[in-house]
Amino acid sequence: MVASVEPPAIVIRGAGPLLREVCAGAEEEGVPVTVEPGTGDATTSAHRAALASALEVGIGIEGDEIVVHHASLPRDHPAEVTGDGRHAGRTAARIVKILPLTDL
Repeated sequence: MVASVEPPAIVIRGAGPLLREVCAGAEEEGVPVTVEPGTGDATTSAHRAALASALEVGIGIEGDEIVVHHASLPRDHPAEVTGDGRHAGRTAARIVKILPLTDL
C-alpha cells in the first residue's frame, strides 16, 4: 500500500468568516493551503502554523485579526498583522515564492 503524501502548503490555523478570503488570496498566487483548528490568539496560532508548515509560513485567524508568520521569526514579531483576508493570503504566498510584497 502506498501512503499519500500531502504537498507542501501554507498552514492556516483558525476559522471564521475571514478564512475563505485568506484561502482565496493564497490560491490566487498559486500556493496551496491546509486549514487546521486554531489554538490561542492569532499570533500564537500563526507562529505554530509556520513551524508546522513545510513551507515555513503560517497564518493565524482569531476574530477579525489575521497574522502572517514565518518560522524563522520570533513568535512575537510576525511578518504581518491585518484584517484583510485576501491581502494576508497573498502576502503569505508571496513570502513562500520570495516575491516582493510592495506591489500587493
